[in-house]
Amino acid sequence: MRDTVNEMLNTASQKRDRIKMIHIDDIRPNQDNKDFPMCDIEAMALSLRVCGQIDPCVVIPSNEGYTLISGERRWRAAKLNVSQGFTEWEEISCIIREYDKNELMLIAANGHRESIPVEQKIDITNTVLRHYYAAKEANEIPVGTKKREWISAVTGYSERSVQSYLNKIEMSDARNIEKEAKENIHLKALENHITHKLGTKAIVTDKYIKVNYMGVDDLNRILEIIGLLEEEL
Repeated sequence: MRDTVNEMLNTASQKRDRIKMIHIDDIRPNQDNKDFPMCDIEAMALSLRVCGQIDPCVVIPSNEGYTLISGERRWRAAKLNVSQGFTEWEEISCIIREYDKNELMLIAANGHRESIPVEQKIDITNTVLRHYYAAKEANEIPVGTKKREWISAVTGYSERSVQSYLNKIEMSDARNIEKEAKENIHLKALENHITHKLGTKAIVTDKYIKVNYMGVDDLNRILEIIGLLEEEL
């Protein structure tokens, strides 16, 4: 199962999000994380032994090795397995992140917690989605890798949750496009009305109105139409 995870990113994408096996003793927990109930760790340890590590942890380089961004339950579960004699869990699969510090801290503090609002998880998913498209445009995504699979590996969310968040993002984008289209129709209608009224080409945007004129006489004609021509004293 861990081999499947390691094959998720090709050589080029590993320059952006390197994925490798890291010894558990070289990983430090995130100091912002709270302790997890022992029953959760035991359940995760059993899941690792039965199903393998489906999702990699996410870490950033530090002076003492690596610091966890997400996947602390998996890391603690691996340590528990080792303490119980399952030495094959001395190394776990990790994605090494090298993105903007503020973005990393957002994921570190919120990305894998169940207690945060869904809206915030959607925002995090949208952030990671932009990195997915950037990597795909650079031909750094392995052929056949699905968006939800890649985002799930980075955030630690289940693929089902990621797909739900992606659906909501797409619906929001569609509403924004529809709103923009309606606004463009209104501006175009206003542009045509001004052009007809003034008898000259007009351009209307959401920032400005531009009216063409040919010389001073034409300008005075337009100003007279809109009531701005000063009367001669």
